[in-house]
Amino acid sequence: MKLLKGIASLGLVTLACVTVTGCKKEYSGAGEYTYNQSLSTFPNNWNPFTYQTATASDAVNSYTESGLYTFDYNSDLTGYKMVNDMAVGEPKDVTENYVGEEWGIEEGSSARAWEFEIRSDVKWDDGTPITAETVVESYKRLLDPVAQNYRADQYTYSGNLVIHNARNYLFQGQEIGGSSRSKYDTHSDNPALNEDGTVPEGAVADFNSSIYDDVYFNIAGARKLSADEAKGPFKANMTVEASDFATAFGFVSAGYGYEDILAYLTSSLLPAYTQTGATAGLSDEEAYNKLYDTLDSMDLDSMTTIQADANKLAVWNVIIGWWQTNVDEEFDFFTVVDKMPVVDFDQVGVVQTGNYKFVLVLDQELSGFYLKYSVGLPLVKIDLYDSLASVSNGVYTNSYGTSVETSASYGPYKLTAFTRDNIIELSRNDQWYGYNDKPAGPDWYQTSKIVTRYIVEDSTREQAFLSGQLASFGLTAQYVDKYSSSDSLYYATSDSTFFVAINPYADKLGDDATLADKVLGNLNFRKALSFALNRKEYALAVVPTNNAASSVFSNYIISDPEAGTSYRSEEVAKDVVLEFWGLTDEVGEGKLYATKDEAIASITGVDEYQAKECFNAAADELIASGVWDGTSTFEIVLGMPSTSATYQNGYDYLTNQWAKVAQGTKFEGKITFKSDSSIADNFGEALRTGIVDILYMVGWTGSALDPYGLVSAYIDDNQRYDQGVNYRAVSKDVTFDSVVVAKDEAGKEQVTLTDVTLRVNIYDLACSSLAGKYIQVTDVTNGDGEDAPKYYLNCGSSASYETRLKALAACEGAILEQYTMLPLIDDSSASLKSYKINYKTETYVFGMGFGGIKYYSYNYDDAQWAEYVDSQGGTLTYN
Repeated sequence: MKLLKGIASLGLVTLACVTVTGCKKEYSGAGEYTYNQSLSTFPNNWNPFTYQTATASDAVNSYTESGLYTFDYNSDLTGYKMVNDMAVGEPKDVTENYVGEEWGIEEGSSARAWEFEIRSDVKWDDGTPITAETVVESYKRLLDPVAQNYRADQYTYSGNLVIHNARNYLFQGQEIGGSSRSKYDTHSDNPALNEDGTVPEGAVADFNSSIYDDVYFNIAGARKLSADEAKGPFKANMTVEASDFATAFGFVSAGYGYEDILAYLTSSLLPAYTQTGATAGLSDEEAYNKLYDTLDSMDLDSMTTIQADANKLAVWNVIIGWWQTNVDEEFDFFTVVDKMPVVDFDQVGVVQTGNYKFVLVLDQELSGFYLKYSVGLPLVKIDLYDSLASVSNGVYTNSYGTSVETSASYGPYKLTAFTRDNIIELSRNDQWYGYNDKPAGPDWYQTSKIVTRYIVEDSTREQAFLSGQLASFGLTAQYVDKYSSSDSLYYATSDSTFFVAINPYADKLGDDATLADKVLGNLNFRKALSFALNRKEYALAVVPTNNAASSVFSNYIISDPEAGTSYRSEEVAKDVVLEFWGLTDEVGEGKLYATKDEAIASITGVDEYQAKECFNAAADELIASGVWDGTSTFEIVLGMPSTSATYQNGYDYLTNQWAKVAQGTKFEGKITFKSDSSIADNFGEALRTGIVDILYMVGWTGSALDPYGLVSAYIDDNQRYDQGVNYRAVSKDVTFDSVVVAKDEAGKEQVTLTDVTLRVNIYDLACSSLAGKYIQVTDVTNGDGEDAPKYYLNCGSSASYETRLKALAACEGAILEQYTMLPLIDDSSASLKSYKINYKTETYVFGMGFGGIKYYSYNYDDAQWAEYVDSQGGTLTYN
């Protein structure tokens, strides 16, 4: 298992074929000690700024990199503890040195600026020193606005740790909205126009389209914003570009002010607004004032903000009915283009303060365990990295981390050989500072070389293991019975949940969307796919060492790292699962299940009757909307990251089960399936971009001790598989026994609410509030619509544990309800251990596994092992 380093490398993950286990024997002497392993998918890029999958991290980066902090065994080898790695001492709170407008820190603040010191003996594998300058320059390249590196958000502004101005520097000068119709071409989810070109009565644009992200309603434009008016991304004294609406009707050229335009718009819209019933019981003057005030409050609001407010949305629909004659025409009249500010890197909160010291200035408080856990250290060898960069037609490329020649190490091992889809070889890095503390030996990095071979077929992998060429052999379905009684068999469970991942991509593909894309965009169809699957049956047929999964997070996701508490053991986490699977009312004395745990253990996920009902409901909806004619066939493409028997068996089970359950429904004989095994290590990108429709046995790994940051991987636009879902338009009601909220966005005036239900936007909750920012919420317990009180909620590390749990559970529930990430199995495994090797502990320890490469020891050196295998006739017996 990979050791976690500061922030665990968060990456897309497929079902692993490498697992390690072992038993303890005596050390036999000096020599070369090679650890041999295999992979069924091979990395082609381990650039720390751009790699996307756990394969790259596990196969290369976990050996060639180090972190500021890492995990080690506790004193009795029963658990983990966090220890210094590259860091010297504890982080130092230097917030008082960064007070002021430049860093957005007020007097008296704390935990907003932290100074770190790195060891003075850290070097690259060629002996080049690594200093604080290396750290700062690496951050600068990570955030390069031209490069737009995939990992930039993870290390600098996603989750708990948000470095000041990191996002602004990364996206500087980019448009974040748009009034140009050419930027927002017609989308398939918008209403079809009548033959005369008008919009059908009652039709409005679909907010579940990503074209509305970061687009802002603009009444007048061509004016300076005052400090009071500035909100969201808009800054005081910034000129807002004139909307086409204000320009087209001559308001700007005629010198009309904002209030004049607002009054004209209110008078024009009032009759239609009155017809909606929004002014029932109001006098003419009161109705006019209500509409005027609502329009005024909407100016420069984002479209997603408007969509989340019932009264503002009603006004928006009136505006559309008043103006729209063409699809998306509202973008021509009422939205504004804005650009991110231009930021110099010296305004970014990464500051060198000494030869081996640097400071990270943060936008919200962060301290203690989560500070150490969240601080990644994405280093590149500057001269090598820069020499490999190029820009052509505005497109940045960099071949760093794609070969031996383009790689550099500052970890315990260095890359010494690589052949694509063949072999990866790493040897001990004698420049690594860790060997200054303790020389390599039988209980500390005894492994002198790590060789990873590309082996797809399970039978080939078994034969390699039996002939002594692999250190372990992960058991797939056909080998469990054969080796179930072996003394060399060990079991482990990791933090991942594996999913069937679906991307309802039709909206983004527009005219290029296939019928399958459009069908998968239907919620009932996705529900049918889920209810058709028996997860326990799938595990037995495909990966019998694994267990059925019924939720987003596994049992090994830790919600309280200090106490080691599993999130799944918390009552609120159990309630999410029961509610999603419809078992809430089935638990209790005299009911179907006596306890919540008993009910959850019973879940298989299958309900063929409901699956058929959902198939038929989806067919009716698709036919009624004109998406499907009820007779045409369509092909769903399933991506296979590997052609191993495990993935082939998974494909067979899924497609056979879906075809079987579709029988007797309106989709019988209409769905065909196809596999695409060409996507390999690029499986995540293949789903995101619509190359394939579905992935299976994929998920996320890393950050097991920080689910509050990990959850953003399922919701953040920059990370998630299911790009077709717009979480900015998903709201959820969350009930709190007690919660601290603020009356203002700055969080200064705080109040405690009890027995309250707050309506929260899920995107804001996962990507902002859990990261320590205040987001606006609505108290729906004490009102509805515009009358409901508004507060600001911060669920970051300073919030109570109970508040953070409630927020996390709400996010998990919202993810499940999209039916785009269907929980399938957990990450349990069973593996045979080679007689050649020993492990630190006989028992799998969370966070440390069986010890990792740091603690593996050997019964034979390479020469002795070859002699031993030969003495056994070239084939070893493990059963």
